[in-house]
Amino acid sequence: MRYNGEKRRKVFAGVQIIKDSRILLGMKRHGTGKGLWQHAFAGKVEKNESIIEAAVRELQEETGLIALPQNLNKIGLFEYEFTNPSLVPFIMEVHIYRASEWTGHPKTSGEIRPKWFNITEIPYETMWPDNKYWLEKSIQGEPIYGYFLYEDWKTVSTFHIEKLIEEVS
Repeated sequence: MRYNGEKRRKVFAGVQIIKDSRILLGMKRHGTGKGLWQHAFAGKVEKNESIIEAAVRELQEETGLIALPQNLNKIGLFEYEFTNPSLVPFIMEVHIYRASEWTGHPKTSGEIRPKWFNITEIPYETMWPDNKYWLEKSIQGEPIYGYFLYEDWKTVSTFHIEKLIEEVS
């Protein structure tokens, strides 16, 4: 199931970092999601940039970590819609990869403050509400497709989750 309405969409890409039994989350310092822990380091795909190139760039810009495209595995494709177009007037199409290897040590950037969490102590109460529906499955290695319809910044009114089966491009 993919959103197939008439709304325009913006494409985003990001990278999730997990090592041993810990996940690197990022506290959003400004903009949409300010004050919430993010499950991945993500941002908009720029013109003339592939989705995976955007994911690599966003990881480096937000954390200082460097991952190579061949060390990224697709773990999620998410579509976010808001019932109120004054909040977000487009579909957010978000591609998430997990890095199997990277170099560097996480550093705070202007946008994100990274912090390691034990995967049994993820602060779901200070994350986007949709994370509680899929993040644990993703951590366990299940690739996820999810559609989430938000009423406002804190309320998911409906959602659909299934195993991600990537189309060949």
